[in-house]
Amino acid sequence: MDYELQLRIERVSNVERVVDFFAGSAYEPARLDDHTVELRPPDEISERLARREVEIYLRVLERMHPGVGASLVSEIES
Repeated sequence: MDYELQLRIERVSNVERVVDFFAGSAYEPARLDDHTVELRPPDEISERLARREVEIYLRVLERMHPGVGASLVSEIES
């Protein structure tokens, strides 16, 4: 894969919650530091599609854990 998906987590106390949430998804999470989680897409899918899927997961995460403060920060390559 020629792209990375990273999430920025506002509070350190929520990083494990985000990792646990995505561990139950098709995206493999890996904690990079106290505020960053990297997600590995399940298949060879386009970055655009992967970003859309992760945005949907983030909406579900926010519904399940209000105020978790996670956002997608990687940029789409041209």
